[in-house]
Amino acid sequence: MAMKSTRWLTIAVILVLVWGLAGCGAAAQEGEVDPKDVTVEFASDPAVVKANEAVKLIVQTTGLSADITPDIQVDIRKPDNKGLPEYVKTTEAGDGQYVTNYTFEAPGTYTIYLHVMQGELHITKKKKLDVQ
Repeated sequence: MAMKSTRWLTIAVILVLVWGLAGCGAAAQEGEVDPKDVTVEFASDPAVVKANEAVKLIVQTTGLSADITPDIQVDIRKPDNKGLPEYVKTTEAGDGQYVTNYTFEAPGTYTIYLHVMQGELHITKKKKLDVQ
């Protein structure tokens, strides 16, 4: 009886190992990218941002897949960090660049989170923006 249960345990362990190794060797799906290959930069135009004046927020990306259209959002947090964040969608400007226009209501240092989403990938980058 003990020999029979040992045999089943051995078979179960082998199956788990084979299943685990098969998962490790799985090829990447079409359109998938490795997050370490993606870069995300942030800029504004004009470079000096003033309260109550329109500014272009620019998100520059590299390393994303050309197979799937990414969703790039700018998450804006007020200097006092009170209230809900404001999520602003961007539009594609070409060459991995995504832009949106925005007007900051008051001077201060804003926290900006850049959300880059493509398929299963979601990268978030934190930036600071001084508004005069």
